[in-house]
Amino acid sequence: MTMYGRRRKMTISWDVTQEELQCCGVNDFNDWRERIPESCCLEEYAGRKRPCQQLQTSLTIFGQGCYDAVTKELFRNGCILGGAGLALAFVMIPGIVLAYYIMTSL
Repeated sequence: MTMYGRRRKMTISWDVTQEELQCCGVNDFNDWRERIPESCCLEEYAGRKRPCQQLQTSLTIFGQGCYDAVTKELFRNGCILGGAGLALAFVMIPGIVLAYYIMTSL
């Protein structure tokens, strides 16, 4: 967070993460101290952001920290990938067994 605004890639990474996951800071917006980025601000309408730098309340700033948001997102996607892997295994195992029996019968 100390590199935010100093390194372009770090700034972009934080901004994209906070806007996509609707989170702010690692634990909450207090991690940013007094220099809260615009990507933490809630939207009013048509992409316009609320003035959260001046008025820091739950009505202007994303309340959830990014650590919790990323953890939830990884768990959700991990379950989807795990389920797809299990479904693929149920299809492949009978195929492997069938291939083995065909090879032994030749």
